[in-house]
Amino acid sequence: MKIGFVVNDIDTETEGYTTTRLAIAAINAGHEAWIMTPGDFAYDPDEMVKARAKHAPKDKYTSGASYLHGLRGPNARTRRITVDDLDVLMLRNDPSQDVETPWRQNAAIEFGRLAMRNGVVVLNDPNGLAKAITKMYFEEFPEEVRPRTLITRDRDEIKEFVKDKGHYAAFRRMRQGDDIRSNVHAGGEIAQATITERDLRICEIVRPKLVADGMFLVGLDIVGDKLMEVNVFSPGGLGSAQSFEKVNFAQGAIGALERKVDYMSSYRRRFSNVQMNTL
Repeated sequence: MKIGFVVNDIDTETEGYTTTRLAIAAINAGHEAWIMTPGDFAYDPDEMVKARAKHAPKDKYTSGASYLHGLRGPNARTRRITVDDLDVLMLRNDPSQDVETPWRQNAAIEFGRLAMRNGVVVLNDPNGLAKAITKMYFEEFPEEVRPRTLITRDRDEIKEFVKDKGHYAAFRRMRQGDDIRSNVHAGGEIAQATITERDLRICEIVRPKLVADGMFLVGLDIVGDKLMEVNVFSPGGLGSAQSFEKVNFAQGAIGALERKVDYMSSYRRRFSNVQMNTL
């Protein structure tokens, strides 16, 4: 397969990021893994989607550090690829990191939507991501899994909501040093989770909508017995999960992509034969 991964910035990727792990798993399985950013896309006069992309130089990698060193080094393959020729385009950039550059927030979604016209499997689906770009998307999930929520700019309504509820749940992630990020990879601590029947029930409840919206890889934040957030843009944690469960989830994700591409290819062949027979 030829796979494209869209990230916010190649220079800020780390060896522990899920995108890095996915790219290594793809390369080690014999696939191509091209890395690009929202600013690398172009729409040419021939109506094809292009992108300036990089590919690490080796055919095998055993660590994220060596992979990123090769990707950023002078021996990296740098090309202007035709995105429409990819088998898979994975949109792994986080629009919230580009709030100061509005055009970058939707660029990958828009170019990904164009690439779908020529049969590229784009994940997560750009039409689904366009709906999920604000926190209101979360409110479309069944009430059973969501906490009671108020969304407003009116302070009096907020005060009344808190008074009526008696208490409210909130948390604040604290950054480490000069790093503006507050995620696990930026200094947070992790611990192994115990998966309960309620957790699995929540997954089953939200699964139909996520599948219908074309979501391939998502992260669910569950606190107590409620779903607090659905991360559809740059879900991570595969490395952390692997450290506890001793399972290479990145390899599993690439295997799922292989099956999806095979299915889509066979579907297109059958559809083409039907058209020819009809003519």
